[in-house]
Amino acid sequence: MLDALHGRVRDSLAAGRFPVVNGADCSVLLAAVPALADVAGDVGLVFIGGHEDATPMKLSASGEAANMEVALLLGLTGQQAPEPLLSRVGLLRPEALVMH
Repeated sequence: MLDALHGRVRDSLAAGRFPVVNGADCSVLLAAVPALADVAGDVGLVFIGGHEDATPMKLSASGEAANMEVALLLGLTGQQAPEPLLSRVGLLRPEALVMH
């Protein structure tokens, strides 16, 4: 799913369109943010959610990416993640994140 969504968002941005992603799963950020970074360079994120989604990979009971996507994007966890997650680790600078 991440690879397919990444490609669609990247292609949409490269064509000058504004993609809207409604994924109902927070892990879509692991595709959308890297796609934006591919096209635009530095990126930022305004995150509005029910919880912070920054669980460290080693503390996650489920291993579900939707519990740790913000931590992965910030590079706070995931250094041992398999591809394609590993290539998405650390793409977001902490000062480029606003959480509410």
